[in-house]
Amino acid sequence: HKKFNQKFGLCHTLLLVGAWSQAKETMDKLPKFAAVSEQPVVEAMCKLIHVLIEPIYRQYSSKAARGRPYPYKLSTGPEQCKVFGDLTDCVFPLLFNLGPYLSFDPILMAKVIRVGRTFLKENPNVTGQDKDVKLLAVWNGLIELVDQVLFPSLSLLECNPSIAEEVWILLKAFPYNIRYCLYGRWKNQSYNLHPKLIDARAKTIKKAKYIAKRLSKENVKQSGRQIGKLSHSNPGVLFEYILSQIQKYDNFIGPVVDSLKYLTPMSYDVLAYCIIEALANPEKERLKLDDTNISEWLKSKLLFV
Repeated sequence: HKKFNQKFGLCHTLLLVGAWSQAKETMDKLPKFAAVSEQPVVEAMCKLIHVLIEPIYRQYSSKAARGRPYPYKLSTGPEQCKVFGDLTDCVFPLLFNLGPYLSFDPILMAKVIRVGRTFLKENPNVTGQDKDVKLLAVWNGLIELVDQVLFPSLSLLECNPSIAEEVWILLKAFPYNIRYCLYGRWKNQSYNLHPKLIDARAKTIKKAKYIAKRLSKENVKQSGRQIGKLSHSNPGVLFEYILSQIQKYDNFIGPVVDSLKYLTPMSYDVLAYCIIEALANPEKERLKLDDTNISEWLKSKLLFV
């Protein structure tokens, strides 16, 4: 039985004592995310990351967000992060191995986002002419972290607006072309990489269909709040479905526009990306067969915009 799997037990014990390199060797021999799908292993990994980022988090976070010192301590194991350059040594590899399972610990997720946000604030020109190799590695690592860890983890968190807002504050420090590239990978690729993410996408589409069937001018407020809740975790999937319905039904546009007032800034940003992606779709004909009139789908989309 999985609960008594000795390989998972070995990973768990090694992580508890801080032996990350030995635990990683064992985990690399197993299928991807197999070890972290076990609750004791993911708990031990989260504890280890909490300990490693504690000094840098307490140094740069506000007093209100700092809270009490993390109680768990290690006598051995990797060095704690005291400067931003230390993040690439152990913290980022640990997070990449966690992947979407960072959603298990939303507090740790918020801490990681705040550390990344502070780094971008302190180093706004890290990609400029005077490049510091270590800082550039952290900047690239953060982009990879958003792509492989934060977005998939956010997809598994059902309606957590505070984490979604934290992610947006981190994201808006990046140029729009990087943000849109990340949105594209999140919407079109990330959901195919893990069974839990496939399930999250299916549930989002099911809920979106339920809301769309009942959306009208009379219940815009209630439906708008439901759309807002869905958009916190899986905005790309939600807006792709809504835009597909707008193309089919013109009378759907008015209620949808009224209901979108409950969206967060990140949801609006993802919506803008989804509209651009839909308009740029090369498989869609922009003109009718007579080549003189605009296609109905494009008319509906332009009316919505």
